[in-house]
Formats: sequence, structure tokens, C-alpha cells
Amino acid sequence: GVMAMLIGLGMLLASAWVGWINSRRELGWITMAAQLAAGFAAVLLAASGSYTLSLALGLAVGFFGHVTMIGVVTLLQNHSPNYMRGRVMGLNALATTISTVAVNLVIWQMDDADTIIIRALGYAGWLLVIVAIWNLRRLMSAGPMDSRFVNILWHLVRAYALSWHRLQWVNRHHVPSSGPVILASNHTTGLDPFLIQIAVPRTIRWVMDRAYRFQVLGFLWRAIDPISISRSGPELAAVRQIIRLARAGQIIGIFPEGGAQRESRQLIPFRAGVGLIAVRAKAAIVPVWIDGTPKTRHMFWHFARPSRAKVIFGRPFRPDATLKPQQITKQLHRRMLELADTCQDVARSAGNSAG
Repeated sequence: GVMAMLIGLGMLLASAWVGWINSRRELGWITMAAQLAAGFAAVLLAASGSYTLSLALGLAVGFFGHVTMIGVVTLLQNHSPNYMRGRVMGLNALATTISTVAVNLVIWQMDDADTIIIRALGYAGWLLVIVAIWNLRRLMSAGPMDSRFVNILWHLVRAYALSWHRLQWVNRHHVPSSGPVILASNHTTGLDPFLIQIAVPRTIRWVMDRAYRFQVLGFLWRAIDPISISRSGPELAAVRQIIRLARAGQIIGIFPEGGAQRESRQLIPFRAGVGLIAVRAKAAIVPVWIDGTPKTRHMFWHFARPSRAKVIFGRPFRPDATLKPQQITKQLHRRMLELADTCQDVARSAGNSAG
């Protein structure tokens, strides 16, 4: 009876947790990770000789097992066409009921049910572990990045941003699916490159201030391979590299302000380089507006403090090659201010709907 109560408590906690994480887009690998944990908990429960440890493992089985079941049902709903979703979910409920009754009938006919059930629990746990590992490897390695390791990082950061920063993005379809593109965004916090990359299904090559390439994060720089520049002045070699990469069809991520706003959200004048690069590379410019990120000076709190971040993508435009770089940046500046107004309209609409 105590074990059943703890399993039920674990299931209730799992329901609350799944509702909080806001990571439906990453539910595939989260479901498999929960299945992996549930499988290990079941194996340990079958082998445990401690009453207290068994109760704790029962709570774990309830929690991770229910996360798995919620994930499976949600994915089944997502992949079922609207016209037959009711039938699919009805058949799923029928199959669950029939299997539950059948298992209980089998248990009822066993002479030594306690021993056999514990043994079967261990076998079932190992089966869950094997299936989860196979699926996790497949799901985590898939993504927009160039390597398996970076795709794993992309999935983990995506789940973190969706749950902790409640990330929302609007009009992602404005980002061209191919060809040279410059994503020009306002710069609010150290989170910004991660928030944009999470939303865009293409690998972004970021232009980054060399001063922030901390050695302790060397593995990250090797993974995303940013283009390093110095804030002290223009670097012709870096500009040539940016133009060459854009001409090759890559997406270049640039913050034209040159520095993060941190505590304010006032758009400061842009540097003229983005206009020059766009013309030379014949690239489309997509203005991006970020809002809702933590307003704090210290970069640690950019990541640690929860927020409600929004990323809004504007319509792409190709600047007139006859315009001066300063004229192009003024045009971009105006478009980004229009995106800021759009962001406020979205927030007001959401508030009115909630009211």
C-alpha cells in the first residue's frame, strides 16, 4: 500500500513537471531520457533488498514512468492526423485497458506471483533501458548542426531555454531556408545567440567579440566556430572572412550595436559594417528583435535568472547596392524599431487574451 501511494505521488509530480517544462518541441528525447531513468529505477527496485530504498525507487518509477507515458501519448497525438486522432487515441486507451486486465489475470493464476513479478520487473527494466538508449542516440544526434556533439548541445540548450526562459519565437518562416543570410539582432544579454540559434533550423556563424572567448569554454568555441573580431577597431581579415562565408551560402549572426544592452532596452546607433557586408556578399538581411530577457548587468544572471524571452523575425530585405553602408544601417535600424513595436503589440494581445 505504501509503495502504491509513492508510485501515485511520483505520477502526480510528473504531471506537474511536464506541465511546467514547456518543452513540447523537445518531448521526443525527454520522453526517452525519462524511459531510461524509469528502466534503471525498475532494475534497481527488482534487485533492492532495502525497504527504504525500495520506496524511494518506487517513487522514481512512478515519476519517470509517468513522464514517459505522457510523452508517448502527446507524441501520438502530434503525429496523428486530425481526422483520425480520436480513433487513434481510442484504440490506445482500449489497448492499455486490455493489457492491464490481461496482466492482472496472468498474475492471478500464478502460484509464486511475488517472486515472478520481481524477476519480470528486472527484465522489463532492462528492455526499457535498451530501447531508450537506442532512441536517445538517434534523436539527440539529429538536428541542424554539423556534428553529433553540437546537435546534442543544441537539444539540451533548447530544452533549457524553452523551460527556464519560456522562449517563444514569431515569424521564423521569414528566415530563408538557403542562400546567404545576415541575421541582424538587437543585443540584450549573453543569452541572445543561443535563443536565436534554438529557433533557426540552420547553423549560424556568429560574429563575436574576441574579449568574450573565455578559454574555459574552449569546447564550445570549437563546436560553433564563431568569427572573432576586436571591438577596438575594424579588422579587414575578419570582414573578408564574413563576406566569404556569406557568399558560400551560410547564415551570419551579427549584433550591429556592438555590445549588449544588459539593463536597458534602448536601441543604440549601429555600426556601418553590416551594410557593407550585406552588399558585398549579396545577402538578404533579416532583422531580429529580442525581448523579455533578464535585465541585469552580470552575465551569470543572464543565464541563471528565469525570464519570458521572445524572438521576433522580420521580413528579409536586400539592400540597394547603390546606397552607402550608413544608409543601409539606418534602414535596418528603422526596421528593428518596427519589430520592437510588433513585440509590444504581441505582449498586449497576450495580456488581453489572459484577461
